[in-house]
Amino acid sequence: MFSTTTVIAQTEVVRDQIYPQDLINLNGTLFFQPLNIVGDQLWKSDGTYSGTAMLKDLYPGTTDHTFGNQFIFQGKLYFIAGYSSQDKALWKSDGTEVGTEIVIQPFYMSDLIITNDYFYFTGAGGVTKSDGTAAGTTVITKNSLPVRGTRLTLSNNKLFYTSQDFKELWVTDGTDAGTQLVKLIVTGSDTPYGIEKMTDSNGVIYFFAADGQYGNTKKGVELWRSDGTDAGTYMVKDINPGMGSSKSSDVYANVMIAYNGNIYFNATDGTHEGLWKSDGTDAGTVLVKEGISLTPKHAITNNKFFFRGSDRHLWITNGTNEGTVLLDSAEISNLVSENIVGYNGIVYYPAADTDQQLNEDELWQSDGTPAGTFIVENIGSYSSAGDPHDLAIVDDYLYFGVRKDFALRRLKMGTGGSTGISDINKTDFSIYPNPAGNLVTLSKLPNNTFVNITDLAGKHVYSAITNTKELYINTSGFSNGVYLVQIANNGAVATKKLIVNK
Repeated sequence: MFSTTTVIAQTEVVRDQIYPQDLINLNGTLFFQPLNIVGDQLWKSDGTYSGTAMLKDLYPGTTDHTFGNQFIFQGKLYFIAGYSSQDKALWKSDGTEVGTEIVIQPFYMSDLIITNDYFYFTGAGGVTKSDGTAAGTTVITKNSLPVRGTRLTLSNNKLFYTSQDFKELWVTDGTDAGTQLVKLIVTGSDTPYGIEKMTDSNGVIYFFAADGQYGNTKKGVELWRSDGTDAGTYMVKDINPGMGSSKSSDVYANVMIAYNGNIYFNATDGTHEGLWKSDGTDAGTVLVKEGISLTPKHAITNNKFFFRGSDRHLWITNGTNEGTVLLDSAEISNLVSENIVGYNGIVYYPAADTDQQLNEDELWQSDGTPAGTFIVENIGSYSSAGDPHDLAIVDDYLYFGVRKDFALRRLKMGTGGSTGISDINKTDFSIYPNPAGNLVTLSKLPNNTFVNITDLAGKHVYSAITNTKELYINTSGFSNGVYLVQIANNGAVATKKLIVNK
């Protein structure tokens, strides 16, 4: 008998009642913090229930949770934890209880940059270099004075940053002598202009800036580039000619993403606003797609560039207008923890399918085509969504937290268009009308097709085997709501949603 567990890719519960967040992969082991357990605790998991347990209670008995900012450096996990601003500390862990210890306390960090030998950040004392030890953590100086800067960006083994007023572009190798002014972008003491957002692409730094004194900018805010020299720091193109600025009016105006030798960003030429790209030349700075903007959420996998658009939907682009395509009708959350991750050309992400009245987040996947973009599993129900968050990949498993049952779950991933749990292949079969009243028709069905309908809680409401291209189903006994229509034929399985509203 055909069952829903073989039709819809199923995730498995690793451990429930722990509400995991801040998931991260260290050397093939998953680490996280459980939000609903008293105190700041570091947990780890090998993918089994018994192997999912507390590694160390960082602050026994405390109730505030400030665990976060985790990153991997030289094979160890670093993170910030503590229960007040004075007690926050930089911790590190090698995956053992005894090897989980405080490095620096108190500790503050922003603008983290990681290299093979050091990590750099903006700390309370200024721009700081660290080898992962307290003794090896020092503030970078210039003329023996602490460097005060922000917007740290690594390019061609050089660390770029801006002065605190964003007027000057600097570069450093971590030494006093190797800390040099690259270019003064803006003159004058009172100005709204300056360097905004910096991103590396092929050893060149790109950023938005406007030169000139306050009230007398020559070109407005435009796209600039720098190779770390004065002569090599200049405006790429006056995209919005004259005094007008090309900086987009979108809330994500400062987003820049490097892909395939180009930098992608949001801009306007005064008439056309949307997604632009640049290869660092005037001629190579062009509009890609009008009316859609980048957001920080994106994933590049197998040279496919997926991004969450400003319309909250999933898009893919190859750098052309025709190749910039809307992939789904589901809305991706604004929450930082609800991220997009890529694996072998497929992305996984939480989204709410508002077109089908599924207004809460469930797990979705996409191979970069509209037909290959679909919900993986309804973990929850219409009234209580699964709400997956903090997606992380360990080996060939996708791990994530689920708010519905405070669980750590995982999904076995495959390659290509398969999840590795079931081969869900969309077909061209149609459902009409949708929403339906007392009768619905399935059309374009192959011969010898098994049809199964369940509600979102997994309750079976209808099944049949048909050898006709059209199947008429009486839905007068169905309650109003959302259902999953699943068909199977010769090992291929497809799922679509049906709304009944009588």
